[in-house]
Formats: sequence, structure tokens, C-alpha cells
Amino acid sequence: MRDDEIQVLGISLEEQGTVVCHKRYFLRIAIWLVSIGGFILVLVLCWKITPVIKNVYQERLLVERVKEDVDTQNPLLIQDSQIAYQYYADNINDVPMHIYLLDNMEASLTMDSTIIDDQLHTRMMMVVLATDIREDNKKPVGDFVVNGEKIARGKSREGYCAIVHGRISIGRSENDDVMNYCIQEGGSFFREYPLVINGEICKNKIRGKRIRRALVQQEGNIYVIESENKESIYDFSEAIRDLGAKDAIYLPAGINYMLVKTDSIHQENNMPEYGGNFLVFKSRK
Repeated sequence: MRDDEIQVLGISLEEQGTVVCHKRYFLRIAIWLVSIGGFILVLVLCWKITPVIKNVYQERLLVERVKEDVDTQNPLLIQDSQIAYQYYADNINDVPMHIYLLDNMEASLTMDSTIIDDQLHTRMMMVVLATDIREDNKKPVGDFVVNGEKIARGKSREGYCAIVHGRISIGRSENDDVMNYCIQEGGSFFREYPLVINGEICKNKIRGKRIRRALVQQEGNIYVIESENKESIYDFSEAIRDLGAKDAIYLPAGINYMLVKTDSIHQENNMPEYGGNFLVFKSRK
């Protein structure tokens, strides 16, 4: 060994070189592992954040759509400021339906059943039960807002009806942006099962065949449509879609309350003992 060489006692030069090589090897592995872990972390964050960003964007679009519906909602086909009743004798996919076209109407939501007692002395033209009632507290099953006041909460039903300044907008959302906008504007809001959204039939867990009813929106026009016979929810939704509906949500039907008034009362079911919540249409002043 020369004078300018250093040797660690107990370890040969060859062994020292091997240790250095091992350290460099493990350092490279550690760097690769950290890099791969960081890349995976970025992918996971993107996977988690992207739906959130997408939902926020979609909710903003829904709110903008409600604003647009409120500003541009067109009158319907009839020009005499009355509820028009038209029954299509030609079945849509073998589903005969009663179609109510709401012309020059303003909509409202209420839980006050006494409003119907004054039906002959008001501009009221149509009243339908808006959504189901819970058996335990007799409140609506989902988010429910009347004139800016939130009365009930729940999101088991993703379809919604937003009412601002008497105008209706129908859509589908699990979030609160549209509801909060309705509260901010002093409007109303309720949830029900979505039947048709953006022209596509929605899957629902509703089983069996019953008389079906729907609130329908198409190019600024608002309809209430009811099946004449007992139908499955899919057949009813398909018929509504094929009729040309862009968006539609479910309304409780069958024996559930509905009143239609023209010059005289055209139709009225029995008022439920527990009351309910009602979607009311009146002719505009």
C-alpha cells in the first residue's frame, strides 16, 4: 500500500467498492420508487378531483339553464289562458295518454291544502300532488323548498323541479346548487324520480304497473301527462320520450290528488287525509 492510499481497517478496497456500488444501486431504486409513487399519487388525485371539477361545472350549467328557462320559457300551444285538455286517441307505443298543455300559466308550490278550498274564486287552473309524503313525519320525501324556505331534505330521488318567478325548469342532479339558487331567488324546489333527461330514458327502481303521471318540459313548453291505463315506469317513460319530451320527472298518480279546472271543475280526485304538497298552476294576470 502506498503512502497516499487510505484503507478502512477490517474492509478491503474491493469490499469498499462493492459497498459504494450497492449504495448507488439502492439510491437509484429509491429514486425510481419515489418517482413512480409520485406519478401514481398524481394519477389518483386527478382521478379524485376530475369528477368533482366536472360536477361543479355541470351544476353551474344546470343553474344557468334554470336562469335561461325562467327568462325564455315560451307559452304553450293554446292562446286563451286556460288549461287545455287533449287526449291522444292514437296511442304512443300502445300507451294512451292524457296530455295537459299549460298555456300562459305561472307555477307555484305549497303545502297548504286549504288553498284548494278557494278554487272557484281564484285563477287556479290545475293542482297536482308534487311528491310523495313520508309516513313518519308527513313531510316530502326529498329536498323541498317553498318560497325560499327549505322544509325537507333528502336526495334519494335525483330528478328535480325548480320554480323561479312562476317558471319551471326540470333536470337531474344530486347536488344543491340549483336548490340553493331557488332559495336565493325566493323560489321553490322539489325532487322526484327522473323519467327522461336530455332525451334519454332514466333507469328507476319503481316496479309494477300503475296509472302514471309526469311533469314534462320540451322547448320551453310545460306539460302534465297521465297514462290512461296502468303502465310500467319504463313503458311510460319511453312513450313520453317518443312523444318528443326532452326532460320529465315522475309525479304521484293513480288516486293521488289532481284537480283540473276550466269553466267548471273538469276532474278532481279525493284529497288525502294527511294533506300533501301541491304543484299549482294559475293563469297569469
